[in-house]
Amino acid sequence: MSQNYTATDGLMYVGDTPWHGLGVELGQVATAAEAIAAANLDWEVIRRDIFTYQQRPEGAKLSAGAKPAGEHMMVPVPGKKAYVRQDTKEVLAIMSDRYQPVQNTDAFGCMDAAVGAGAAIYHTAGSLAGGRKVFILAKLPGDLVVSDRDLLEKYILLSNAHDGSAALTIHIIPLRKWCKNMLGVRLSGGAFRARHTTNILTRVGEIQDLLGTTEAYFELFLRGAEQLAATTMTSADALRVFGQTYELDPNKAIEEQSPFGRDALNNTMTLWRHGRGNVGATAWDAVNAVVEYVDHMRPVGNVATSGQKSDVAVVDKRLQQSWFGQGAAAKQRVWDLLVGGMI
Repeated sequence: MSQNYTATDGLMYVGDTPWHGLGVELGQVATAAEAIAAANLDWEVIRRDIFTYQQRPEGAKLSAGAKPAGEHMMVPVPGKKAYVRQDTKEVLAIMSDRYQPVQNTDAFGCMDAAVGAGAAIYHTAGSLAGGRKVFILAKLPGDLVVSDRDLLEKYILLSNAHDGSAALTIHIIPLRKWCKNMLGVRLSGGAFRARHTTNILTRVGEIQDLLGTTEAYFELFLRGAEQLAATTMTSADALRVFGQTYELDPNKAIEEQSPFGRDALNNTMTLWRHGRGNVGATAWDAVNAVVEYVDHMRPVGNVATSGQKSDVAVVDKRLQQSWFGQGAAAKQRVWDLLVGGMI
């Protein structure tokens, strides 16, 4: 296993195999609690004091919380706590004592109202990096059709980090049905974030408000997608757009770029012309080329050729990057560039 998808992680999915190919297929789950159990997420994050050794002055009394250790004493580190996964006892992070963990049951339970009303079904749930990152994906009813031919499914992705690397986030995202590419771009009103300093249960109303705006989000997304489908591009346009998407040096030729830059540019140009559903003609083809590259081909680690691999050690890293990291940022950049009128 890789450092992201470890022996203590779990993944489940319902229905069609997800594009990343990870996880165990199950029958339909009706509640967040069932999804949590199926994905090995039925554990809590607990806070523990951190201690350090100090020389004990002769005759000194132990302060509250201190522990004797021969000529030394152990005293708690002020302002810091260890955040520990309850079942494995693994320390997920050491952070400020003001950080309040949002438990999996609380975070995922916020989506039960929509699912229970038949407005969504749970599709995928799991964790990465030993539980430091957790997520649940729910499918909404109905599809979008771009340019009378391209079918998109509707999803909600909730993610949370137990190591302080990210806030609890809910994104409304479309998925291109025939190739399972997660477009995942942020539009106004299409996301919710909660810092880990207050109880998430006090903000359930905001989450429900977001779930109630999904149709408005998808209407806005569809307008942007139709605009892109109607925007023609030349090969020179595509090279310029992809160069900015991957933040390449505009003063260097392709062969002078880094191995990762060359890989990204060359493969995305090929996908623009010949990717799943693409013909190399429009800005919509360009967006989907970047998404396909990020989801299925983007190298991970320090080796550019890892983009050609599909083993678990590579795929789970690519999943994390596609949803939460540099891959997600590249998807957002190409959308913003093209919808913003770069062509």
